[in-house]
Amino acid sequence: WLSAAFGLSVLGWLRWMRHGENGQLALAWMFALSMPLIKLEGSVWLIAFALVMLLGLLPGRLRWMLVAGGSATAALLIALGGFKVPILGLGWVHVTWGELVIPALGTLDLHWRSVGTAILAGLLTLPNWH
Repeated sequence: WLSAAFGLSVLGWLRWMRHGENGQLALAWMFALSMPLIKLEGSVWLIAFALVMLLGLLPGRLRWMLVAGGSATAALLIALGGFKVPILGLGWVHVTWGELVIPALGTLDLHWRSVGTAILAGLLTLPNWH
């Protein structure tokens, strides 16, 4: 259901951008705002949708400057020890190098794991890959 709500909100937003139909924009926001009600991760998808939507409204040059500046700032803050971000429905999310601490979900370990050999063995030597 979450992917359906996200897909319908994106389709409504794209139709509004192309044809300027205000009803499609209202429909897009209705589906987008329903995502946190469907599932906890819907808050993250709502934020992603809102950010992409705002970036889509900006001129191209300013858009790339904001994306580059935001990425550089995030990389610098992570290198300096991390930062905290308030996310609707999840609380204060702490982002550090290789770790993401979400109060509602726990700690996600994002470090690199060398699993290439196991993947190749599963794909090429086992009789069933799925």
